[in-house]
Amino acid sequence: MRPIEKVIALGTIAMALTLPFLGLFKGVLLVGITVSLANICYAFMLNPASAELGNVVDRSGLSCYAACYAVYNIFYSVGMLGTAALVSAATRWLSFQIVLFCATVILLLFIPLLIKAASPKKVGTAMNS
Repeated sequence: MRPIEKVIALGTIAMALTLPFLGLFKGVLLVGITVSLANICYAFMLNPASAELGNVVDRSGLSCYAACYAVYNIFYSVGMLGTAALVSAATRWLSFQIVLFCATVILLLFIPLLIKAASPKKVGTAMNS
């Protein structure tokens, strides 16, 4: 696992551990500290991922950075809109704390997928007949 992938995985774990605390505190100071921690964790998830896009373009030998980031931005925006709609619908039936707990479980379930995606790929050899 490369360092950039470790940072993304650790940021995801940190975000999963931080999210449940967002609904626990009522005071401005504690809420501010918790939101700051969540934003730091989010940065450790998102910033390396967007930097990795440029690395992928480099490794593929292409120069289509603008197209790559445009597609990334479209999917990011769709994800943000979809998440907002899903959470808004879920909070009608679930408490805010339960929604945060569900997000934590989902993030933790994706950790093995992140690690598997980051594991080195075995290159097969072509057999001549």
